[in-house]
Formats: sequence, structure tokens, C-alpha cells
Amino acid sequence: IHAQKRTGWRLPNVKELTSLVDLSLGMGPRLQATVFPGSTINDFWASTPSLGFTNQEAWTVSFYTGIVYGDLRGPDARSSVRLIRTSP
Repeated sequence: IHAQKRTGWRLPNVKELTSLVDLSLGMGPRLQATVFPGSTINDFWASTPSLGFTNQEAWTVSFYTGIVYGDLRGPDARSSVRLIRTSP
């Protein structure tokens, strides 16, 4: 809800989020620490709904495992958000 109130920012789609995952890093965090210093290695929501599931699900990307999966949206959701700036 806090992210919805932010102007000039948006939630990335699943393709944009997966482009940040670096599978060459082997086991463990799959996010380049030099590019994203201090970043948490959480699961992050994409704006892309997970088709074939209920309308209450969206794709989520794990920056620890690199796995993409559908997960429930809502107040009990466990995933974080990583916003993209749309305007300066």
C-alpha cells in the first residue's frame, strides 16, 4: 500500500525482475552485491499476475535461489517490493 502512494515509481514486471538474477553466482544469493550493495536477499513481487492461478496471485522472484513462482497477494504476503523509477 505504501508503494501505491509513491509517484514516479512502479512495480517491475517478472521479466525485469528476473533480469537481475545472476545464476552464475552458484549456490546462495543470486544478486550481484557490487551492483546492489546492502540489498536484502528476499523474494520480490512482480507486477505480472501468475496466469492459470487465481487472480489473487502474482509472480514472485527469489533473489536467493533465482526461482520464479506464483504466490498470493494481500496483507499476509511475505514478499518485498523493489520499485523502478519512472521519472526523475
